[in-house]
Amino acid sequence: MQLIDKIYKNIETCLIYLFIFSIFLIQKITYNSISLYEILFIIFLLFSFKKLLKNLSLSFFLEKEVILLCVLAAIISYKYFIYNDYIYQVSVVTFLIISYLVFLLLITLDKDKQEIYLTLKNCFKLIFLICGLIIILFYFLKKIGFIYEEVWLIREDVYPYLNYVPIHFKGLYSSYNYQAYIMIPGFFFYLEEIFLKKNKLYLILFLIISFFIFFTVKAKVLFLIIAISFFYLLNKYTKLNKINFYSFLIITTFGYLFITHFIPLKTQVIGFEYDLYFTKSPLFNLGDYNIYGSLFYKIKLLIIQNLEILNLLPPNKDFELETGQEPHSVYLLFVYNYGIIALSCFLLFVFFIILKFNSLYFKKKNNIILIDFLIFILFLIEGINQDINSYRFFWITTSMLSGILYLNQKN
Repeated sequence: MQLIDKIYKNIETCLIYLFIFSIFLIQKITYNSISLYEILFIIFLLFSFKKLLKNLSLSFFLEKEVILLCVLAAIISYKYFIYNDYIYQVSVVTFLIISYLVFLLLITLDKDKQEIYLTLKNCFKLIFLICGLIIILFYFLKKIGFIYEEVWLIREDVYPYLNYVPIHFKGLYSSYNYQAYIMIPGFFFYLEEIFLKKNKLYLILFLIISFFIFFTVKAKVLFLIIAISFFYLLNKYTKLNKINFYSFLIITTFGYLFITHFIPLKTQVIGFEYDLYFTKSPLFNLGDYNIYGSLFYKIKLLIIQNLEILNLLPPNKDFELETGQEPHSVYLLFVYNYGIIALSCFLLFVFFIILKFNSLYFKKKNNIILIDFLIFILFLIEGINQDINSYRFFWITTSMLSGILYLNQKN
């Protein structure tokens, strides 16, 4: 019996590694719009089905976060039945919510062992390590004159956060955003591990190399990486009280909102290379500076101008299909594509996770949940400018946070 259990555990671990690592190859191995990620999830689900069914309980579905996500999935599925033009968009979101629920249940079934949680953590660390080595390799190849256009995005537009026409590393993806985001969980898990070793030189070296890697991929997200990294180390050396803890995160959020939506320049910009990222003219003047609106500002303005705020249920429209561009905001996406109730479910889901974190971190002095929470918060802040709802790793890392909160709460 022990041998069978050991074989089962080994197969389960291998499937999880394959499943999470398939995110790394998600845009390279597909069949009729179905990626390797979806195929491996179905295989993993079938393999774990008996275990899930055997341990499934009513109490799991009575958790507030689970109820809210089930309602959210039902609302999104409702859109498919009413307007079947959106089957792909609806199926992606519904699938990701289901994958969150499956991994949440598996993590909570582990109880004190936390084997699945630790396996997922190691998967993300491996992805960060492999991505980092690939980025460094191609960066130095570029420096000596070998530019492989398959992995670099060469722009014709002036990128406002660098103020010149940049080259972004996009790796195996169509978007450099995805390349940056997929590395974030692994970076923070490594940061936690290295900090616990109490080797300051090793920690400083790791941060310098990591910041260089993220700068090469996506300069904008580096602001959040640095801010949240500093915040993590600050809380480890001097634990902040609840007011200072959330004050820092709120200031970071508003700072990020400002630098990504408003671009201060001493000169006026003229030319087609500025059309994508800058408004045609300054929004206002501040001393010697002309304050332009960014791409994020322009998209949000367009969404708000066409937003039907009284839509409680999903309306017959989709921003990306109508305009040909992503909404660049998970919050505006929910309200525009799926209605007020869907947005409310998502915000309440976030709120209840934060409440659980507060009760464990501040009242019970549980420090081990901090790094998972900060990954969650970073993606929520980035959600102001990106549709994090469609990113696989967001839902997986959130299931890790929810699972570890649940286990610590029970203990």
